[in-house]
Amino acid sequence: MKQKAPYKTRQQELIVQHLAALAGQHTTVAQMAAALRAAGTPIGTATLYRQLEKLEQAGLVRRYTLNDVAGTCYEYLPLDGHCDDHLHLKCEQCGTLVHLNCHQADGFQAHIKSEHGFSVNHTKTVLYGTCASCTKPGTAQRPG
Repeated sequence: MKQKAPYKTRQQELIVQHLAALAGQHTTVAQMAAALRAAGTPIGTATLYRQLEKLEQAGLVRRYTLNDVAGTCYEYLPLDGHCDDHLHLKCEQCGTLVHLNCHQADGFQAHIKSEHGFSVNHTKTVLYGTCASCTKPGTAQRPG
């Protein structure tokens, strides 16, 4: 018996297209709603949350809960495995969230596991600090 393909709505396709266009960047529901509205395809926040949950369950989106103030952001996971196991860095000044692709961090995670018997969940691990751009005098940005 042929297995039925998952049902996709036009809104879900628009959300996936929007996330895929961000190419490894993270975005919030508010940012997505504003961008989709500006593109002439408004989608309500309740629908965005519902569709993002479905996409997360399907393994197409990863959700990052940053903190009580910044809330949650989302990242598209392309099928080519672009988003490898890595930690994230969050700038407390401008709000930038970046992937930490560094073999030293990989070694740190391996050390934690082998020496302390603890497996770090990289999808929920965010290191907070100040990015290089905000460290320069007079260039600090504010979250927007």
